[in-house]
Amino acid sequence: MEIADEKFWEDVREEFPVTQNLAYFQSAGISPIPNRVLKAITQAYEKLNKYGDLFFLEEIKRADTLREKLGEMINTKAGNICFAPNTSSAFGYIATTLKKSNPLEFNIVSLLDEFPATNIPFEMQGIRLKFVEPANSTYTVYRILDAIDENTMAVVCSHVQYSTGFRLNIEELGKRLVEKKVLFFVNATQSFPFFEIDVAKMHIDALSASLHKWGLSGINGSMFYTSETFRKTYPGALGGWLSVIPAPGDFIPTQKNKGYQQLDDAAQYVFGTSNFQALAGLD
Repeated sequence: MEIADEKFWEDVREEFPVTQNLAYFQSAGISPIPNRVLKAITQAYEKLNKYGDLFFLEEIKRADTLREKLGEMINTKAGNICFAPNTSSAFGYIATTLKKSNPLEFNIVSLLDEFPATNIPFEMQGIRLKFVEPANSTYTVYRILDAIDENTMAVVCSHVQYSTGFRLNIEELGKRLVEKKVLFFVNATQSFPFFEIDVAKMHIDALSASLHKWGLSGINGSMFYTSETFRKTYPGALGGWLSVIPAPGDFIPTQKNKGYQQLDDAAQYVFGTSNFQALAGLD
């Protein structure tokens, strides 16, 4: 079917009832959801309404399959992905981890145009941020590299800037940061899934993409990626009943005052029960 075929656009408009009410340009904030997503979420809540948590384990398996799908999209395995409540939370986890692991003073380089979710979580931990100023709303890789000094531990920035639409060459930046042994954290909220993200090729240590924008699936949290190397070097600083290993023979960690072993994969950032019903829409 030709993309210009009017029947094609009629089908799209029917799938998105918002088109009957508005000329909508606010998807960079929250996207309207299509009918099929509404149906999936509604069915998930109806199941909860009729059967309670009888299908809890099945919902966990469905979320695991969803993580596999997302992993394929960014070239990583499911064990490196979890779901955070939002990007502020995801970067807050990273910030507390860095603060706990590094008693010495350090700084992080970021960009002046960043959405606050990118920088505030680090600033609230007392970490000094150095902001690179734009030139005509753009940032070159070398302008960012010039801001790095001997105390710089990481660069945190967006793939696409929310306020200007500027898209950074994160593959080139990632390569340069590896050479400098500087960590790389990316906010992909305004780029995923439209622009390719390959966390291996781009040398990304941690990435968050809030999915209520271009995920077209309602408010269901953030895709939160961390590399194996990052987690081994900087174990998570927080914990919950789903982020640690239970005692032998136990389903949940009911042991008390006996110490806890953190999970090795990205589940170390999963502290409690997720909203599986909302994730059904994303799936």
